[in-house]
Amino acid sequence: MTDPEHVVATFIAAIEAKDIDAAIELLADDVSYENVPMSPIVGKDAVRATLGAFLGAATQVEWPIARQVVAGNVVVNERLDRFQIGNGWLELPVAGFFEVTDQGVISLWRDYFDMSSYTGQLAALTATLVAYQIGDWIYRRFDRNPLLNPVLLAVAMLAGLLLA
Repeated sequence: MTDPEHVVATFIAAIEAKDIDAAIELLADDVSYENVPMSPIVGKDAVRATLGAFLGAATQVEWPIARQVVAGNVVVNERLDRFQIGNGWLELPVAGFFEVTDQGVISLWRDYFDMSSYTGQLAALTATLVAYQIGDWIYRRFDRNPLLNPVLLAVAMLAGLLLA
């Protein structure tokens, strides 16, 4: 499998399936994973650890591609990386660049994205998840009293924080 477009499509399918082992098999030993504006991550082991942390919190992953261009061994795509975390989705517009070797492995994976969009969404999802967990604890603590619905409690807590 040395067709760059096929290699990248297979890699993205592995990410969406949260199959880190299959994704890593498509990377060169000395791969450079560059999440601009962060520092590069070099080597399969480092990328494996990063993907584990990045995908671990997500119950579902979708990376739909809006546009893609292939020039020689370079694949460039515009995509929306989506991660379901709890009951919400973190959605990150990404411009991705992949260089594929003659051996059919990715030697460079560079993604450009807006860090403030990522951190803002992650903070909101984290707050929502924490509020729900507190609401669920209260609901269970009081013998599942229907007046203490965990979703309603979470909404009330978040509204209180926003209005404070």
